[in-house]
Amino acid sequence: MYVQAVSVKRSHTYLYTFLIVFLIFRPCSDYACTVFYMYKNGKVLGGSNEDWKDPNTRFWFYPASEGKHAWVKFGFSGGFPQAGMNDSGIFWDGTSNPWQGMPYSEENKQFYEGALMQKVMEESSSISEVTGIFDLYYCQDQYRGQYLVGGANGLSVIIDGDYYHHNDKSYQVLTNFHQSNPALGGHPCSRYNTATDMLENCDTLTEYYAGGVLSSTCQNGSFPTQYSLLFDPQLRQIYLFYYQNYEEYLLIKFDEFLSGDSASFNIPPLFSRVNLISPAHEEIVYSDSITLTWSGLPGSTYHVVLSDEKGNVKLERSIKFASDKHVGHYPLYFSLLLFPFILIFRRKLVKTFFLLLICMILLLSCKKQDEELVEDPRLVFTEVVKELEPATEYHWKLLMEPSSGVSLQTESVTYSFTTSDWM
Repeated sequence: MYVQAVSVKRSHTYLYTFLIVFLIFRPCSDYACTVFYMYKNGKVLGGSNEDWKDPNTRFWFYPASEGKHAWVKFGFSGGFPQAGMNDSGIFWDGTSNPWQGMPYSEENKQFYEGALMQKVMEESSSISEVTGIFDLYYCQDQYRGQYLVGGANGLSVIIDGDYYHHNDKSYQVLTNFHQSNPALGGHPCSRYNTATDMLENCDTLTEYYAGGVLSSTCQNGSFPTQYSLLFDPQLRQIYLFYYQNYEEYLLIKFDEFLSGDSASFNIPPLFSRVNLISPAHEEIVYSDSITLTWSGLPGSTYHVVLSDEKGNVKLERSIKFASDKHVGHYPLYFSLLLFPFILIFRRKLVKTFFLLLICMILLLSCKKQDEELVEDPRLVFTEVVKELEPATEYHWKLLMEPSSGVSLQTESVTYSFTTSDWM
């Protein structure tokens, strides 16, 4: 490889140098976060996908103190606020963008050391108060980032460096290009177009519809969607989804935390990675019995809830299945049995043979264990329900308690199925 490298023609060297410089200084389009705000028929919802390479995600809750609002913060293990909402229903999330200068802010505002959005959450109860803070301060993050801030009354604003973009429609969408200057990079953006089209054509705003926007704009690859948020500022609650799975969520209600102390939670251990399998949503069932089937992590406790169209509970049962799968140490024990042969034989060749044999056994064992670790650890669970009524619509869902022992409980989406009129 070294000989080939030193023998490259000079023109090729110039080309490689140009490519390296371009990759270093180009606007980064991999930081693919998506944020939106929607107001329709008196209902307000906001959503965001947090796309990044760090899987160590967390959220923190801070109770109200003198002169400061209670608020919840989302981010990574470092603790810097990436998104959040306060007890007045003001919420925000941000995106990473190409660098943009802020000459007006530098000349007319005070530079704020630290996380400016924390100050916004602690001191704002309206969008006008949000922009009032940004009228006075700017921070380092604004050179390469933007914020979408929304409220419970149908108003939102995008903070784009020196510029404010207030919502002049029933929705706003923010991705990784500056709406004040798209030519800087990241535009056109397929995620922006997808979210805009879906919100533009939304007839009835529901949590399911907003979750569909999140699902349609989530990312894989080097910077996958680590978690997603669905904000309901009117009810002061947040739906938290983990790693592109929109069938399971944690509902965070402000009213349940207002009287408590500060708290923080790791996000991954809270989730059981549930997927409902059968019956499929809106399936027709030609029998008086059904097998409810889903996948999830072993060790979690699953509460199965089945009710009819009138809300009468048909089944409510708890299931827990602990995995007995473990990595054996048999190759290690077998290797230890070979050591006496090394001591018995004095010839170097024989000793070398047995040492190589032991190394080979241990290496193959490690490789097998590594392969087992990358397998999907989820199991398939079933629950049989009998004596269903004909021509009846049923709804089923799951409530999960993770094996981590945390008191928070996640919930699955609700699927429905209808029995045929077999009588």
